[in-house]
Amino acid sequence: MGITSRKKRPLDRSMGAVRDASLIIIATEGKETEKQYFDGVFQSSKIRVLVLPTIDGDSAPSHVLKRLVQFKKDYQLNGTDQLWLVVDVDRWPVKNLKAVAQSSDQKKFRMAVSNPCFEIWLYLHLSDEVNESWRSKDVEVALRTKLGSYNKSKIQASDFASHLADAIKRASKLDQKETARWPSKTGTHVYRLVKEIRRLGKLSRPANP
Repeated sequence: MGITSRKKRPLDRSMGAVRDASLIIIATEGKETEKQYFDGVFQSSKIRVLVLPTIDGDSAPSHVLKRLVQFKKDYQLNGTDQLWLVVDVDRWPVKNLKAVAQSSDQKKFRMAVSNPCFEIWLYLHLSDEVNESWRSKDVEVALRTKLGSYNKSKIQASDFASHLADAIKRASKLDQKETARWPSKTGTHVYRLVKEIRRLGKLSRPANP
């Protein structure tokens, strides 16, 4: 089934049989960082990763969820397509996260939550030295120390693309309770999403700089 037979499908998949590649749709809390990371790091002829970033400051987990719900209503998806929420722990009450997690479970959406923030996933590409008391600003400082500079509005995919295996291994090691909906200490479940991208795509490779 090609793109024209899918309702309101916005993606350009004019590559013959590749046109029917699986989709992973990711609604994010962030406006720029997550989109730059996923767009820059992952390219595959067998899977497409579509990021729905926050617009107009609507970054609360409940708004991220609504964005994903609306996308599912607007576009006809295949059975192999996956919908994910990528959100952070740092700014939101636990009750808010619980409510979103319950709704996500009901809708068969998946969650990749980071504690304290998405940047911890980026940092784990570079090091396994983490502090359980880190807040978001601490993670950014640690990234800046490793990279020499860090601008969350303009990340370089090349800083991370060749270290995916390390990041997955380190994040998995920190994930001591796999049944938990989000990490209770410093850590991230983004590795679960990345493993799915790699599994469905068979091959993930960095974008050309």
